[in-house]
Amino acid sequence: MSEENYGEMDVYERRNFWMNSGIGKMHSKDIDQVDELGSNVEEFRTSENESTFWPRNVLEDLVSSEDDVTLVARKGNKVIGFLIATYHPVTRKATWENCYVSPEYRGREIAGKMYSLAEKTLREKGADFICGFIEQDNMASKNFVRKHNLEEGKLYNWMTKFL
Repeated sequence: MSEENYGEMDVYERRNFWMNSGIGKMHSKDIDQVDELGSNVEEFRTSENESTFWPRNVLEDLVSSEDDVTLVARKGNKVIGFLIATYHPVTRKATWENCYVSPEYRGREIAGKMYSLAEKTLREKGADFICGFIEQDNMASKNFVRKHNLEEGKLYNWMTKFL
């Protein structure tokens, strides 16, 4: 859309235009902001003894991976959301690891747009299915994934051993 057409858009169309143009691949320069956002999300903690988010070196590996999908939503130079999905080509399985949007930007379909782009990218890579883990009482996340046609499976306990 050209700059001259931008002036003809209503407020809703402008917001969507800028939000759409602000979603793309995560780069190394985004890691500090993603780490800051993700480290403050209690829902990413899987046990009492585990840190709340990925170590920096893992984030760097995810960003540079040819298989995995890492996306960010930006407002100017500020990262306002991110999505991390891993892909295992041998099993053709994708795992939705993390998705987060800053509270002040929620309700604008940012997470949905990131998810749709991630799913499209994973399909292009050859993924046959995507799975993820959600806390039992996290109804917002459950409703989100149901909206994107993920089906609820069996309940399991998350087991961890650090190596």
